[in-house]
Amino acid sequence: MTTPTKHNDVEYLTWNCPNCGAKHLQGDICPYCGTLKDTPGQVPRWKSTTPKLEPTPEPSLQSLAPMPGAYGLGDKQPFLLRESHRDLVEGRARGLQTTWANYFGLVFLIFMAGLITVVALPDYLLMRALDARGLPAQAQITNRYTTSGKSTSYHLVFAHQIAGKSYSSTETVSRASYSSHPLATMVQIRYLKEDPSQARLAGPDRDDGDTPFTLVIIIGFWIVAVIYLLLLVNNMLRNRQLTTTGRLIRGVIVGSSLNRTKNGRALTVRYEFQSPQSGKLLHRKENAMRTDLRHKGPPAPGTPVVVIYADDRTYRML
Repeated sequence: MTTPTKHNDVEYLTWNCPNCGAKHLQGDICPYCGTLKDTPGQVPRWKSTTPKLEPTPEPSLQSLAPMPGAYGLGDKQPFLLRESHRDLVEGRARGLQTTWANYFGLVFLIFMAGLITVVALPDYLLMRALDARGLPAQAQITNRYTTSGKSTSYHLVFAHQIAGKSYSSTETVSRASYSSHPLATMVQIRYLKEDPSQARLAGPDRDDGDTPFTLVIIIGFWIVAVIYLLLLVNNMLRNRQLTTTGRLIRGVIVGSSLNRTKNGRALTVRYEFQSPQSGKLLHRKENAMRTDLRHKGPPAPGTPVVVIYADDRTYRML
């Protein structure tokens, strides 16, 4: 419905949104729900000199009080991708927060990378030091044993004498090297002059075992931790932008699926909504763990949703 309204001695046309009920709107798009006006464009009827028209402010999260029929959904309750967003949708929270699970994931990755580094890096550095300045010597296999867990590890114990003093070292080797070195076998080794107890098999008896693979694991874990940190920071900045400049608008589910995983039920939702900025129909797919839906199933196409929107590139389903 279009009605004349006066502002600063100017009479111009305003309209009421048929979707969310907002009144006295200007322009062709409802800033609260993104609904297009029935008749595009309006021309003010000037009655006096050129007025100073103030633009209608766009609503922020704080200005959108929850009410029946909000977001252009009528009385039907929207489906929430995560129940933790309900307080935001219903006006009890002021913005998006990064979950503790995200921080826990980062701490876990850093812990694992640090643990592997502490356990494996010293042995790798010792091998490099022996290659650079190690001295050759003879040693004898005095013991051999295996340890079992998820996999079996093989160990050789060898004894050597340097300057009349006896030393004993243990080295983890491959299964082939373990089988080819029975007790009392004489082997070649290299040791550090400043610390003869630091010795490893050398020459034809050398077994690098998992040394290169261990280095790859160390580097890989740290790369994953750094990437995860960058993604976490990006998510925090995106949430901040959505909180400070975003608005809540309506959307609708166009497809969904619920798949069983080791950790529960993984929900995938495809939704669309009309951009209040460009008028384009925007589409996106988002995922969440929703074990609570294992008996209900995924939401049906046509189910309403709430989208927090900052611009045509920055938005997400709540």
